Amino acid sequence: MWKHAPRKSNRNTANTEDRARMLADDIFKHLYPTGKNTLPEMMREIWHKWLTIGIYTRSAAVDNIAGGAGTYSEVMPMFDALQIAKWFLAWAETDESDEAEITNLKLQKLLYYAQGHYLAKNGTRLFVDELQAWSHGPVVPLVYRYFKQFGSGPLKFAEDEEFSWADIDDHTTQFLIDIWDTYGGIAAWKLRNMTHGERPWADAFDRDQRNVVIATEALKRHFESLENGKG
Repeated sequence: MWKHAPRKSNRNTANTEDRARMLADDIFKHLYPTGKNTLPEMMREIWHKWLTIGIYTRSAAVDNIAGGAGTYSEVMPMFDALQIAKWFLAWAETDESDEAEITNLKLQKLLYYAQGHYLAKNGTRLFVDELQAWSHGPVVPLVYRYFKQFGSGPLKFAEDEEFSWADIDDHTTQFLIDIWDTYGGIAAWKLRNMTHGERPWADAFDRDQRNVVIATEALKRHFESLENGKG
């Protein structure tokens, strides 16, 4: 389906309203297979507003340094984890190597490494969703549930799956290609074991407590040390 993926994508940036609506429709399609009209209009609008404000609205907090010498700004991520997950799944279909097949386990680890390296390189998160420390490594719960129907088998796009290469800008596309080139050829179980040996998961995981969030700062510190050759 995605065999002609560009190495660089020409992004046609959708506005905030359109991007929010697209993701809302995508979620409804999987939660309510008979169609989103099974839910009241008011509930659909609440979803729409939440997605618009919580995911796609960029917010910046800027502090002026004395004398106007500089500023500090923090920008919310413009992607959600499901968008990045679909990119990996689509890209895997262009890779004919033996280890290119993606399961839910492998996808979760790719998201973890993408989030960590992006934090280290750019100082901000790639996607807004939180990572949790589950027994088999870091997991983005929403993405896990989205693909849960496949069990431990390979993930596949539905015939009517909504995905466009143009949703991911050029800079992020190249970054994700680099992540795939580094981790995409590694078997899922090996990736799982790798995450178990890294502090973000190891420090957060608690057998007696479910859904512990892996702190963003812990991810940033760990991957900065990897980027600097100290990990």
